Amino acid sequence: MDHGEGEDALVLKAQTMLAAGQSEEEVFAEPAARTGDSGACVVAVRLALGVPLSDAEARLREVERRHRRTASAAQAVPPAQ
Repeated sequence: MDHGEGEDALVLKAQTMLAAGQSEEEVFAEPAARTGDSGACVVAVRLALGVPLSDAEARLREVERRHRRTASAAQAVPPAQ
């Protein structure tokens, strides 16, 4: 984690931002841009919402797999002429 931020600090920040009325997207985007660790930020937001760690990590793996498949498929499409 950049800037010395650990998972607990990210979860606490996410809880604070959610309590202040910010959307899940906003709560994710700010620390993801600051730390560069989008995976940890996804998990932190899920934990701040009360999702169990195992479920948050499973969801992250699912999204990462889907992203890799989409990226692979996009590379396989020949450019339009």
